[in-house]
Parts: sequence; structure tokens; C-alpha cells
Amino acid sequence: MAQRPVTTRAGHVGAVAGIDMATLEGAADAIDASVGAIIARWLERVRAYVFGDRPDMSVEAIRDNLPGVVRGVAEALRRGQPEEIEARWTIAAVEHARERLRRNVRLENLVREYQILRQEIWAAIGPYVEHIGSRQGYALAANLHSALDTMATIALQTYGEELQGEIARLDATFGAIPDALILCGPGAVVLRTNQAAERLLGVDERGHTTLEQLRAVGAYTADGAMYPIVSSLIEPALRGEMVSPVPLRIIRPDGRTAWVAASAAPICQDARVTGSVAVFTDISAVREVRALRELERQREDLLRAVSHDLRNPLSAVLGQAQLVERRLQKAEVDEAQRGLQSIIAAAQRMDVMIQDLVDAARAEVGQIRLERRPIRMRDLALGLKQRLTPALDVDRIDVEVPGDLPEVLADPDRLDRILTNLWSNALKYSAPGTRVTVGARAEEGYVVTCVTDRGPGIPPEELPRLFERYFRGVVGRERGEGVGLGLYITRRLVEAHGGRIWVESRLGVGSTFCFSLPVAPE
Repeated sequence: MAQRPVTTRAGHVGAVAGIDMATLEGAADAIDASVGAIIARWLERVRAYVFGDRPDMSVEAIRDNLPGVVRGVAEALRRGQPEEIEARWTIAAVEHARERLRRNVRLENLVREYQILRQEIWAAIGPYVEHIGSRQGYALAANLHSALDTMATIALQTYGEELQGEIARLDATFGAIPDALILCGPGAVVLRTNQAAERLLGVDERGHTTLEQLRAVGAYTADGAMYPIVSSLIEPALRGEMVSPVPLRIIRPDGRTAWVAASAAPICQDARVTGSVAVFTDISAVREVRALRELERQREDLLRAVSHDLRNPLSAVLGQAQLVERRLQKAEVDEAQRGLQSIIAAAQRMDVMIQDLVDAARAEVGQIRLERRPIRMRDLALGLKQRLTPALDVDRIDVEVPGDLPEVLADPDRLDRILTNLWSNALKYSAPGTRVTVGARAEEGYVVTCVTDRGPGIPPEELPRLFERYFRGVVGRERGEGVGLGLYITRRLVEAHGGRIWVESRLGVGSTFCFSLPVAPE
């Protein structure tokens, strides 16, 4: 039989020289003829061993784009291009990975799917392999493994692209925080500072800050005593100590001065200190003692939120982000899966919490800027529901907003944030499978929008404080999620539009959050 060597897109001999196209085409035909049987056996094993703890994953959801992936493997062999990534027959792998990401499937489970698929494809083409001889069999094995590895690599890259977007957003929000932040790792190595650190302390926020630069910053207490930043703030935090806010007069290396409230806290993981975070808040404009004490209390709340709720995500991001790109390039699937999954989850949690902290700080100083325009509430709610599909269980949300309501005058991005916060709370604090209803009505120059859940309800004694900064009710404290800023920020955004927000709740029945926005002028 004449042999036609397999070549890659670059024109070089493929993974195994000497294999003929007839062998690859025969294997591809055998796979195509067995797609139904392969998927059936794969479904049975995956349902039992991968998604046994996911009753929400139906057969249709599990099956998803797998037939296309199997046919894609066959097409890669038929064309002699098992390592081709940017090919039309790899599209199914991309869509399959995106669907798994939308359903919050752990990366390790996605990899297990491909491991089982590899076994089932081999089982299907076993009779064909027996008749082609050992030499061609070895060559076919190398090319088949290469095709499957390519599909798995595409799945990893799809997850990784989502990660890159989250990291970019995280970087932007970190830089927008008005307080100066200094993150240090083991050994007091400065890992990151932000723009506010450059403005207040005179250090380099582009990642070149050193301990020597921090030691060059003059810091003095209110009574004039010297306060070394490294030994009095950063090093105690690295030993696991909390440093409460201290008013300091800062003298930058260029001679400029500022008053700050400085505090620090350890960053811990698995009961082990992995770093520290120091926070410097500009209090130069604060003159009255009562105002200073209130600001110190707020900084304590901020520091507590940063040190407690961001410790694990921050440690995961700093410890594993640099490894992901190299592992993806080498397609080291088994080694990369745990690190990438950890980073994605950590980045998502950190992004939400930092954004809440930033918005809260801006709200306190009246820096919420609105770009208002007429908006139809029904259109915005339906569009937002579609955009939130990967992040929230929006299938439980029923949008029952009439289409003939007057338009409201609002900032669409801020209105998205208001609805997202209310929907997220409704889904989080109600039982899985219960419905969340979104309704609206016109009322004396306003449009009133309500979000109703079928959760456990809110205790009456908590209702008056529900929209306060950093307040978390009994259920919120037990769950240990968030920093208690979501509803506070929602209230401030509604009030900035000239509306108001309120809640009605009955224990054992559920809660309804309503807010009003002014009607747009005709």
C-alpha cells in the first residue's frame, strides 16, 4: 500500500512519520460509524462517575456538543492534521467547554470527560486496529492521542481566556481603589502597589516598589514620634498580627506631606501566613476629632473585609497565575487543571468584593457619576438576564415587566448593577429550584420595580438595618459570604437617581425588594 506522510499546517512531518492516509481515513470512518455507541457508553460512565453529585445536569445537558467533538477527532485524522487547533472541526470542543463553564463544571471534571472519551473511542476502533498491523497501529495511536490532546487543549484555552478577562477586570478595580494598598508576600517581598500608593507615599505603582523605598518614606504619629512603616506595620502583619488604624503624618521622598490612617493585616491560607496587606487612607482633609474617629472605624471595617474575605482568593491568584500560561502551552492537562480552576474561582470572588469596596468608597464622598438616558425597564431586564446566564442561575428568574410602562431616566450600567445585586441576593437566599419574580408598575411619576423570592424571609429586627454599610444578617454571617456592601451600594445607586428602595418580608414566605426610578420626560 502506498504511504502518504502526514504533515502539519507548517509543512513538517507529523507526530509519527510513515503512516499512510488510508490508515487514518479507515480509523476516521470507524469512529464516524460508532459515534452513537461511543456517546451512549460515554454518557453512562460520565453520569455515574463525573456528574453523580449534580442532579441538575440532565442527559441533554451532559451530552451537549460531545457528538461534534467525536466527529471532530475523526475529521482531524481523516485530514491528517491531528494537531491543528484553528480548524472548523475543533469548534465543537470550544462550544462544549463554554457550555461546561456556563454550568459551573469544575475543570477537573471536564478533563475526566476527555479521559473517558479517549477510552471509549479506543474501544470503538479496536476491531479496526487489529487488522492494520503493529507498525501502522502504533502510528495511528500517536495521531489519535494527538487529536484528542488537541481537543483537550482547546478546552483548557477556553477556560483560560475567561480567566484572562477576569484578571483584567481585577487589575482595573485594584487600581481604582482610592486607598493606598501594599501587598507583600513571604519574606516581606513587595508584590503589588496601586496608583493611590504612588500618590500618597511616593512609591512606584508599576511593580518596582521595594522595602528600601518604603523605609525611605517618613512616617510620624500625631505626637511626633517616628513610625517605621516596615517594622511597625508590614512585618507584624507577616507574623500574623492585626495592626489597627494609626493616624500618621507621611513625608514623601520628594518632601510632600499627607495625613493617612495606616493599618495592616495578615493574609492566611490553611492557617499559614502567606503575605500581608497594608492600607493607607488619606485623611488630610479630616480636622474634627469625631470625623477622624468615624473614618478610623470605617477603615477598620475595610481592613477586616480585606484581610478576611480576600485572603484565600488573593493567595491563590498570586501563587498560581504565573504557572497557568506555561502549562496551557505545553498542554499539561493533569497538572494545570487544579491551578486554573482555583484561579478562576478566586478571581471571580475577588472581583466582586473589590468592586463593592470601590463603589462604597466612592458613594461616601459623593463621586457616583450617572449618564442617564431613557430606558425601557422590560428590555433592560431581559437583556441583563441573557448576559448574566454564565454567572447566575437566571433560569429561575421570571421577568414579568409590562412592555407598555413609561421609560425611566437612568444610567443603564448603574441600573444593571442594581438589578444584579437584587437578583443575586434573591437567588442566593432562596432554595434551589424556587422562582424569583421581577415585576414593575407605574406610580405617580415613577416606575416601581420589585424582585420577589420564595426564601425563608428576613427577621423583623433586621429590616431597619438591611441597607446599612457592612451589615449582614444572621443568615449572611452563617454563610460567611461577601462583606455586607451589596444592598448598601444598591441603596446609594437608587438614591443617586432620585428614587428610593424598600423591602417587605414575611418569615417562611419570602421577601420583596422594591425600588422606584423617575419617569423619563417626554
